[in-house]
Amino acid sequence: MQRTNILALALALAIGLLAGLMLNSFTAGAVHAQQSDRRAGERWEYCAITDVSSIGQEGKTIGSAKICYFQASGCRKEAVETTVEGNANFAEATKAALARATAKLGAEGWEMLGDATQFAFQTGDIVDPKALYFRRQQK
Repeated sequence: MQRTNILALALALAIGLLAGLMLNSFTAGAVHAQQSDRRAGERWEYCAITDVSSIGQEGKTIGSAKICYFQASGCRKEAVETTVEGNANFAEATKAALARATAKLGAEGWEMLGDATQFAFQTGDIVDPKALYFRRQQK
């Protein structure tokens, strides 16, 4: 009698395990299909922080970073500037401008993709060794 109960219990356990595996496989396939459909419809917009520099002017240093918003018609540029006291604070002003531009984009929902060499499209020359690239989902 006990042997029959153990056999029935083992059989029920095996059937339950098999049913669970089949259900898991089915739901994983459905989730993957939904993610693929969603990704196919995603559209992104891109921008880059370029031309980070600083200049001394009237006892202070002005740091500047340009944000280039990529559009079908070309690049729409926006300047982000910071001011640091003292004419010799070029590195500090440059870092502050880059930090401010990055923080601005982050607050607007942009995600940093990375950095890459920036080229002048007309001449092929290297303009600035690096540019920071960002993206966000279009609304």
